[in-house]
Parts: sequence; C-alpha cells; structure tokens
Amino acid sequence: MDSKNQSGFNRIFTELFLPTTCPAYYTQNTQASPSGYTTECPEQDEIAKAVSQDLKDWSSTEFIKLDRNRVLVMGLSGTIQEFYVYHEDKKALVTKLLNGQVSSIPWDNYSSHIRAKEVIIPVKDASGKILGAVVRGVIESN
Repeated sequence: MDSKNQSGFNRIFTELFLPTTCPAYYTQNTQASPSGYTTECPEQDEIAKAVSQDLKDWSSTEFIKLDRNRVLVMGLSGTIQEFYVYHEDKKALVTKLLNGQVSSIPWDNYSSHIRAKEVIIPVKDASGKILGAVVRGVIESN
C-alpha cells in the first residue's frame, strides 16, 4: 500500500468504518432506528480527506473489513452494508485475505457493488495487522 496513503487508510479503518456507528441497514444520513437510537455514518468528505488526492477514479473504490463472521463494505458515501460475494469459494478467499491467511487473491468478479472485476488490496497497520482492504474496480482493456 502506498505509504502516503497509509495514515489515511488507518483512519478510515479505525475511526470512520465502524459498524456500530452505522449499521448495515441505515443510509448515510442520521436516522432514528427502530429501537429509537440514532446512528451517523461517516461523511463522504471525511472519507475523501483521509486519502491522498492522487488516488484516481474514486468511483471505483470501496473499503471492506471483517465484523465477527461477516464481511462489511463501506462505500464512498459512508454507507455500510454487508459485502455479498457471489460464490462460497470466492467468499472464502476474501475472508482468508482479511484474516491474513493469504497475502493476495486473484483479480476477479467478487460482488455486484462495482461493475468491473475487482482488485482487493489488504491494508495493514504499522505492526502488520490487517485492518481491512481497499476494493478497486478495474476494467479489462483489449
């Protein structure tokens, strides 16, 4: 991962992408939940400020991380939801990557969130612990 983005990615995964702050079934706006409490999702500008301005094509970027036994995705809007992976074997690969059991996984179609094959790049903290991963859509050119 690019060192100039390291502190920003650390901030995204440790301060902004918090499932308890923005459960999967809420939108980016502050809303009352069925139980009466409110939730706030990270604002898009806070996410954008966390990463270097030279990151190209923000529209094809998402962030994923493990939350207990599920993989969550946070889009650039700040909305957090479950990251549905098409096939169980691909879901297992993504989970292994996020658990640090494999260092990389193939460029492939993993979900329908981004309409292109996805590259999933793990993000580690200074001690080498995986915080999550950046998902980028990459269009195949002929």
